[in-house]
Amino acid sequence: MNKKLLTSLVVAIAAFAATPAIAQAEPSQWLSEGKPIPIGESVNVTTLGKLTITVRSATGPIIARFKCVVSDLETVSNTANGGVDEMKEINLTGCTVSPTPCAEGGIPTITGIPPWTSSLGNTEPFIDTWSGVKFEVKCPTGASPGTFTGTLTPEVGKSVLKFTTKRGMLTEPVSGDKMVVAGGDKLIGPPGDKKITAGIV
Repeated sequence: MNKKLLTSLVVAIAAFAATPAIAQAEPSQWLSEGKPIPIGESVNVTTLGKLTITVRSATGPIIARFKCVVSDLETVSNTANGGVDEMKEINLTGCTVSPTPCAEGGIPTITGIPPWTSSLGNTEPFIDTWSGVKFEVKCPTGASPGTFTGTLTPEVGKSVLKFTTKRGMLTEPVSGDKMVVAGGDKLIGPPGDKKITAGIV
């Protein structure tokens, strides 16, 4: 091998070896009272909040707008790759709706169908990406809007999930109608773990 070329190769290898490794970003974690939940443990979390759920036709006009109280049961935990969450139960109560999508002014029901799972993003503001979200809108008689599925991406605040119409969308696969969610859902841990937040520590 050419001596000059060999010298250049040795210098290049030495320079590469001396280059400090780029540190990987630490994964985000669920925090309970400001402390990370230990890997392998999970915390049961209940929630209480108010949501506005809007259904639009595939061409844009509003079909229905629900305003409901939401409460649910979920578990939060941490893995080596970051925080995860599982929705186990969800209840929408005290709903009002206007306009109604049902024939003859019928009042529709809206039902959440878990389980759903989520993962935390690794940058602030921390985003909790919910996958497999499913809501069914059903009329008492006649045709119903159907079942909407997709992904929602609320922001994690101080013990609250913040939903906006720009953070995810659900779709009814047959009609192409869309659903968006807005509002807040307060996270409440068990006694001694009441404040549930996200962070990197």
